[in-house]
Amino acid sequence: MIMFHCFILVSFIVHSVTGVNENGSSTNNIGTSDGVAVQPLVYVVLTARNEELTLPYFLTYFELLSYPTSRMILHIRADHCDDRTVDILDEWLDQNGHRYLRVDAVLNKAREGFRVKCNVSNNIEENGSRLVKLKTEAFYSAQKSDADYVLFLDTDVFLLNTNVIGDLIGFDHTIVSPMLQSTRDYSNFWGAMSEEFYYESSELFYSIFDRKVSGCFSVPLVRSFVLIDLHNPSVRRISFDANSITELEIPYDDYITFAVSSALAGITTHICNDKEYGLVVHPRAPAGPSDIYKKLIRDLKVRSARSRVLLGANAKFVKYLPPPVLKDKAGLDQVYYLNLDKRKDRREQMEYILDTVGIAAQRVQAVDGNDLTEEVKNELGVKEIEGFLDPNLHRPVSRGEMGGTITHYNIWNNIIDNKYEKAMVFEDDVQFFPNFKENLRSLLAHLANARIEWDFIFLGYKDLEAELPKLEVPGAPMLEVSKYSYWLVGYLISQSGALKLVNADPLSKILACDEFLPIMYDRSPLTEYKHLFPNRNLIAYSASPPLLEPRFFKGEHGYVSDSEAIL
Repeated sequence: MIMFHCFILVSFIVHSVTGVNENGSSTNNIGTSDGVAVQPLVYVVLTARNEELTLPYFLTYFELLSYPTSRMILHIRADHCDDRTVDILDEWLDQNGHRYLRVDAVLNKAREGFRVKCNVSNNIEENGSRLVKLKTEAFYSAQKSDADYVLFLDTDVFLLNTNVIGDLIGFDHTIVSPMLQSTRDYSNFWGAMSEEFYYESSELFYSIFDRKVSGCFSVPLVRSFVLIDLHNPSVRRISFDANSITELEIPYDDYITFAVSSALAGITTHICNDKEYGLVVHPRAPAGPSDIYKKLIRDLKVRSARSRVLLGANAKFVKYLPPPVLKDKAGLDQVYYLNLDKRKDRREQMEYILDTVGIAAQRVQAVDGNDLTEEVKNELGVKEIEGFLDPNLHRPVSRGEMGGTITHYNIWNNIIDNKYEKAMVFEDDVQFFPNFKENLRSLLAHLANARIEWDFIFLGYKDLEAELPKLEVPGAPMLEVSKYSYWLVGYLISQSGALKLVNADPLSKILACDEFLPIMYDRSPLTEYKHLFPNRNLIAYSASPPLLEPRFFKGEHGYVSDSEAIL
């Protein structure tokens, strides 16, 4: 390693092989070496600034990519950092740089952020100008090299699909990106661009984002992971610098300029959503404090459970990670989560999520409907309502639903026995919304300050009367009166609420909890069964907006219902 001034220059040079077919266009296997197909050479551009919080995760998954490192050139730049970004990259290059065909890294160790001497608007402009220059230089270097593709990859992207580079090359588009998920309705593409060249909401975005359609689609802008085929001569007209586009007045933004210049060059940009490719951190303000960034990463880790890959970092990066979050009950007397013994995957996901958000919870072994023989039901006092049919599925209560009701009933009894004044209950397929714990604390403070009498609060719910107006609670804007709703995926319950539900003796006339609860707060359309529960005085509210939802919905890949499956 050679050091001079305040820069570290790292360069590993190995003889490279370039393969191009006769007409100069790219092919999926660019050439052969001793009769073995050689993969296209990819020039990977990484630009990092104050990314200490994301780099441990980014590099962990970057190392796991299946694309051969011998067919990758790394172009890495890091400067104006006032954190340990350079230290992480320097250490990682020492350990991994030799694996790549070539490495060109310039890491500025001087801790000199943009925010010290200038106001925020000047910082953003200076930061953006520097980024444009770095990307322009990288793009020029890639075109001068023997690479077949250039990949612009942001270091707040976590690539969970190891085959992503090969998959995108296989789509054979000049410019292509994989759709990346985030914590909200945000992704790395736009479905529409306004006449002023800014983001515009569109049906196309949500069709692609929600995977109502699957494949690769033409969109006006892609970012964060952008793969460009260098064999198309038109890419030479692409720019990141708005000043280079004289015929239009566009915002000074690297990716907007990239999108507009690509369109002017006659190149279509594509986004592909056929697979779960990875995650991207929701953007923060350029001058946003690090604690905001920590929360964004925390919420993305929670979101990773939906991708069935729990976001983590290699042990070698532990020293760069924030300390573990201290767990507590968020001001509640007890927190429970239900989990079947056979669902070890969901238990692992729940423990990961609870550790990430800092909530201490007690696991409750859920009752498996498969174990509910007639003998067991008699021992528990479980009796079905003669002639009852589910209003939607037109069948009797399933054994899976019985198991769910019995499990919740057992928890309510535990709350009564321990004299807990307020508790929280989750099912193991819960998905917290961003800032869950902070929003929960706000809701609890809201309840205390407003002195609202309550028995039960849905934290997430399926509103079956959405056409009806919201029933507001005077003095409590975070609540609404519960309408006919489904889901016990997450709720708050008081001592009085537990007493009312247990005293209703729900096992002797068992229903799915989704139907039992609305009867108890007297919003159920099942009028023919209300007489079985004469004390329908449960005081029920719903969090507005909701704090959580199920991890998967019916019809989505990954959806499993233990209550519906066991008839």
